[in-house]
Amino acid sequence: MPLSSEIVQQTIQANGSVNVHERHTDHIGKTYDIVYNAPAGTDLNILLGIRAARLNESLKQSDLRRAVFEAPWDYTLVYATNADLAPYVRDLYRESIKDQTALVALRIIEWINNGRFTVAQLKTVFSLSTAEFDTLKAKMENIISSYQVVEGAVGE
Repeated sequence: MPLSSEIVQQTIQANGSVNVHERHTDHIGKTYDIVYNAPAGTDLNILLGIRAARLNESLKQSDLRRAVFEAPWDYTLVYATNADLAPYVRDLYRESIKDQTALVALRIIEWINNGRFTVAQLKTVFSLSTAEFDTLKAKMENIISSYQVVEGAVGE
């Protein structure tokens, strides 16, 4: 989601450097203030644009991570879209290790069962045939079952 960014204040220092106060506002009105000192001759508008792009990407990545690991399955994305989420979760599943694999699988199955994604959408994102996706889905369900057994045994 795009940010509205502006330089709120810039104060030239005795050595020619500039103290800068940037403000970035997201689509829901939350502001992000950044204060820094820039060397003399720095193009502040270029820095503003770079920082806005980085902040926007950081907000999107945090939102995606929250959707997979922290929030309930029906979490409404704030800074990302389902179009961002599907390849994110695919890559996360492929690169996950140990219990992270089970958590990602659990979330994918929850999303299928509750309609956030269809099997067809995920087949496309994972680049799998129907048979291959059915095998993957069964594997995910087995991983989840095993994980739940382990979780249930904690503290016995």
